[in-house]
Amino acid sequence: MKNIVLEIKNQVYETLTLCQEYVKNLNWSTILLVLALLYVFFLRKWELKKILSFILVILLFFILLVRIEAFLTFTFGAEGSNITIGIGRTIFLIIAAVVFIYHAAIKD
Repeated sequence: MKNIVLEIKNQVYETLTLCQEYVKNLNWSTILLVLALLYVFFLRKWELKKILSFILVILLFFILLVRIEAFLTFTFGAEGSNITIGIGRTIFLIIAAVVFIYHAAIKD
């Protein structure tokens, strides 16, 4: 049982480290502008429960994206993984758009 708890702590720490490295390389002005536009056009009309649900799903997809990118970098090397990471980010963006459309379409 101690080994399982230790492995879970190790995986959480590794995921947080990967997320921290990913966030360091983001362009914050673009992200803040997109968030502001999302809020102005959509999120201000939503209930708090719907907003939190959307943010939770996107956060889980973000963690999945970071873990998949780390796996692809480990598998194909730093130079060989550029194409697969680009495809993974495109798929993540499409899935995030579908989740957003789903959350925008439901009434609850």
